Amino acid sequence: MKNPALWLLGFIFLIVGALFCMNDVIFPYVKDYYKLSYFQTSFIQWTFYLVYLPFPFFISNFVNKFGYKITIILSILITIIGSIVFYPSFLFSSYSLLLLSIFVISLGITILNVAANPYSVLLGTPEQSQLRINFVQVFARIGYAITPILGNFLVKPTADNNNPTIYLPYLVLSLFFGIILILFFIIKMPSFKTETNEKMSFKSILVYSKKYPHLIFGSVAMFFYVGAEASTASYFISYFTDKDSKITIDIASQYLTWYNILAGFGGFAGMYVLKLVSGSRLITILSFILIMIYGLVAFQVLQSEWLIISLGLFIAPMFPTIYGLSIEKLHNFTIHGAALVSIAIFGGAVFPPMQGIIADNYGVAFSYLLPIICFIVVGLYGICFENLLNSNK
Repeated sequence: MKNPALWLLGFIFLIVGALFCMNDVIFPYVKDYYKLSYFQTSFIQWTFYLVYLPFPFFISNFVNKFGYKITIILSILITIIGSIVFYPSFLFSSYSLLLLSIFVISLGITILNVAANPYSVLLGTPEQSQLRINFVQVFARIGYAITPILGNFLVKPTADNNNPTIYLPYLVLSLFFGIILILFFIIKMPSFKTETNEKMSFKSILVYSKKYPHLIFGSVAMFFYVGAEASTASYFISYFTDKDSKITIDIASQYLTWYNILAGFGGFAGMYVLKLVSGSRLITILSFILIMIYGLVAFQVLQSEWLIISLGLFIAPMFPTIYGLSIEKLHNFTIHGAALVSIAIFGGAVFPPMQGIIADNYGVAFSYLLPIICFIVVGLYGICFENLLNSNK
């Protein structure tokens, strides 16, 4: 992992991880400030992940025409614009404008996910492609880990200001993205264009993807996985404040930090475990462990806060491994396959509102039964992967 381009890509994902985590940090503040229900507040996640439904195929065709480098630069610029728009949303106290800002930021991140993950695959040998995806995604986990405390520090009301400054972390992150954008032109970043400039429609991509059953089931697994992770993180702080009124948002944010620190360790560990076992076996084992932990959390069998915190350790290797397995051996179809998998990230828009309805009616703890269904599907993908891969037409 000595390639400077890969390291810079990693730092880009660090900011992306921070932006993902900010949804979880602002969740309780937005709920209280706008006096919303859990279901209404879940529109933060719904808006953030909604982008993944219509755009990835357009992005894949854009990459085909202009290459990976220009696409990634565009994604950074869009994300900066979305972050800056957060200030007017605070200035006018508009929840709708806040959701618009999140939508624009998510559009930039969607472009990054479609282009940057396969870009990391191209920055080395095919044999170590999953390791490189895990490498850059570890940076995303670091971004997750450092964000809860720092983000909460910037957002929470002060003695001089009773209103949460929800916009401030986004302005800081846009500044860091600006610095990375400058470095993008200093460090030699390969352009990489696909071997074919053929523009494919949504329908033609779906038809062609039937040749790769492991891609189709992988997209389904990604849909359920992202839904589970988004739900877990969104209600994480609320899980503690709902369970015990003595636990403040500050304290719960520290728990979220530990959750993400363990996720960082899990990401690093996943890189090394993949040298010992296959990716499909790894997600099968992790799914089984996660199903057990979610069951204990939902029924509050054990009261230790470390039980729900430990979820981060086992969740972390899932995204890059599922992503890597899904686009394995797609050859010239890789960028379009990546678009299909990226559309599946829309699962993050579907499951948090469902969990919000459960939380409003039965409590946050009980709502953690929902991710169990998700990881049953992911586990089945791990079990079936080799047969699916070998059945490619």
